[in-house]
Amino acid sequence: MLWACANGQKAAVELLVFYGANIILSGDNGETGLLLAASRGHFDVVLYLLKAGCPVDLSDELCNTALMFAAYNNNAAIVSLLLDWGADITSINADGWTALDFAIRRGSRASQRIIEKHILSLLQTH
Repeated sequence: MLWACANGQKAAVELLVFYGANIILSGDNGETGLLLAASRGHFDVVLYLLKAGCPVDLSDELCNTALMFAAYNNNAAIVSLLLDWGADITSINADGWTALDFAIRRGSRASQRIIEKHILSLLQTH
């Protein structure tokens, strides 16, 4: 399951889930299929996992989330998708970093803009 998610093999992920694979299965460092797919830019796999019921805010052993990995790697479409699915922009990892911190420090401008726009929309609705 982890290999299929990490390598963008959506058909394999679908087949594995159909036959009962655990969508929140994690590897040695707590990495899940959602985190791997998000970090490597596999939008279709991320969307499939979310639709299959995978929690959007799963984290690895260092408390890194899919949103953080997507922001770090400037996978802007995935950042937007995760935010649309309710990803917590206030989550912090073991180093105290948020997804916005990752985007800024990595120079992931598109992801940074999406996160900032999301924050502004939250402030305007409250």
